[in-house]
Amino acid sequence: MKLKFVTPRHALANTIDKWLTPAFPSWYKDLKISDYEAIKQDLKVARYCPAFVHLFKNSLLLRAPQDICSWIHDEGISFEVPSHPPSLNFGAFDFGKSMGKEWAKYNSVKIDVDGSFIPEEGTTCLFFDPMYHLDDRVPLTAMTGVWPMYPDLYTPLAINMMGNRDCYDENGFLLIPRGTPLAYLYFPQGKPTIETETVSFEEYEQKHMYVRTDFVGDFLKKEKEVLKE
Repeated sequence: MKLKFVTPRHALANTIDKWLTPAFPSWYKDLKISDYEAIKQDLKVARYCPAFVHLFKNSLLLRAPQDICSWIHDEGISFEVPSHPPSLNFGAFDFGKSMGKEWAKYNSVKIDVDGSFIPEEGTTCLFFDPMYHLDDRVPLTAMTGVWPMYPDLYTPLAINMMGNRDCYDENGFLLIPRGTPLAYLYFPQGKPTIETETVSFEEYEQKHMYVRTDFVGDFLKKEKEVLKE
């Protein structure tokens, strides 16, 4: 299956192979052992475990396309990147209000990539925390979720991450360096081939940008209509 990434940001399109990469961790690729050795030593090597094989084979690893700075303060959370205008958009949820008081102790970091992913046919993408990439981790957790994707109803790639106050230093500062693993994008139907298309900002806004029409349940209402067709 093909998945087209349409964006007005040339920098994102030209570097997609740097921030959307194969998901195999280096330690996994280095697990080289012969069948003879595995049998003789009765080793349960991860390279032969279907849970690992299917996850890494059918996933893409989303990495930070650029440095991201985050500050936590009394009014909330602020973000900054090196480029202006930025290639990423940021937001944050009040977990205490949106998910219940049990979640109030966690901070929210929402990262949107400035572009739309358009599949050639309906498919599903799952978000998982990149826990198997031990290097260059930041103290944030990608929240597990499901991303339904449709050819005529497409949305930006948005990653919701969570952490507590300890994620930030004594100054309330957190740096996410470029290339940092953010999330696994797992495709149950098989990892797609990615194509890119760069368009003008005007064309992107008119043809490819997701536009909300309802305050509540907007995507779910649009999805319901798509599934009726």
